[in-house]
Amino acid sequence: MCKNFLPKVFLFSFFLLFATISRSQQTLTQIGGWNAYVHLPANYANTSVNYPTIIFFPGLGEVGTNPAALISNGPGAYISQGWNGNVLVNSNTVEFIVISIQPPAAYPPESLINSKIQLIKSAYRVDNNRLYLTGLSHGGWCSTTFVTGDAYGGPYTYASQIAAVVEVEGVIPDDNSPYPNLFDNFAATGGKLLGFEQANDNRGMPTRVNRMNSTVANSAIYVQTNFGGGGHCCWNQFYGGQGTTPVNFMLGGVSQNMYQWLARQSRVNIPPLVNAGTDKTVIPPMSSASLDGTASDLDGSIASYLWTKIAGPATGILTNATTTQASISNLVQGDYLYEFKVTDNAGAVSKDTVDVMVAGVLALDDNPAVAETIRRNKALVLYPNPASDFINLKIPKEYADVYSISITDEYGNIMMKKSVNRGREAFTEVINIKHFQKGVYTLQFFTKDQKLIRKIIKL
Repeated sequence: MCKNFLPKVFLFSFFLLFATISRSQQTLTQIGGWNAYVHLPANYANTSVNYPTIIFFPGLGEVGTNPAALISNGPGAYISQGWNGNVLVNSNTVEFIVISIQPPAAYPPESLINSKIQLIKSAYRVDNNRLYLTGLSHGGWCSTTFVTGDAYGGPYTYASQIAAVVEVEGVIPDDNSPYPNLFDNFAATGGKLLGFEQANDNRGMPTRVNRMNSTVANSAIYVQTNFGGGGHCCWNQFYGGQGTTPVNFMLGGVSQNMYQWLARQSRVNIPPLVNAGTDKTVIPPMSSASLDGTASDLDGSIASYLWTKIAGPATGILTNATTTQASISNLVQGDYLYEFKVTDNAGAVSKDTVDVMVAGVLALDDNPAVAETIRRNKALVLYPNPASDFINLKIPKEYADVYSISITDEYGNIMMKKSVNRGREAFTEVINIKHFQKGVYTLQFFTKDQKLIRKIIKL
């Protein structure tokens, strides 16, 4: 009797120890009030590495506050069985952070899911370009509804956070309208979808897979299965657990399980959109200008701004160079070029430039008598000035008999020359400057006894 008893005690102790070790690979905790089991890579505490991270949402039957239900299926069940959270990809070991999270009530809104994701990011070293969502049935709905929770066309607050989704027999995510158009958002940000659907369990999976692939080719994969008669079941075939290991499928031309497929997915960051503003002209005696840039990031946030002068005179003092709105002072005549560089939270950089032209102060004439004549005769008017296409020269009747016009550039090259006899009537001459290069030009107006000089600024 004693001989029979000892082996039974030993076996019981062994299985108890095994269960304790298996369960210890994931720790029960709370994330924003939701139950969660967290598995960390074996060497997590001894490194500073960011890890690819899987967040799992359970089915409707496991929603609530019973933590044991949370890991009855899904990756938590596979970890309880002894999985160490690692997969082999091209002879390289990929280690996952695996978090199974339990909504206390069914069908949580995207904003609530997002709050838990942000808490996960702040608490654990998550590789933001390799963050994955997965779930079965109701959990599949949580995953796909999250990545379609943005307005059509962005900004992609939700979709841009997730590299890939594995949906296992998910509830149709048509709560967000228009469906399935909002899957364009996920595809546009570089997201990937792997959808499993049983043969006799219509979940509309081809609709969303086809929509993503029509937006971005090869962004989604549809797999139809027929486990256990093809009904709404058989979660362990996909995730492992309860004595089963996850099945390999032909995914993207490679025989692999869902975890290996996830390990191969990485989100491609979209660089920020940048505009340095419109070119500027500074007319003396002004010697300062403002720089007004704008920037946005469709799939993240802006990390930094930087204005830099890349061409122009040595003068010019730049202030507030690390904001969208900078200023420059102590400008002198010349052409300045400023670069506006913007970096997003993933390190992508975009640049744009703006030109600041400072006009020169033109001498009217060395002859004091001519200068005095110009000063007295304000009626000779150019408008609009500066201009880009046409400029009007309003000529008073005192000068309208016989006159000539000459326009030269800053190097003395004649751009236009014209003589006119109109009689003694006021007249407006329309001058075409479309073909002029941007800059400052000198207009000389001659009568038989007058010489008037005006400056033209071409934008």
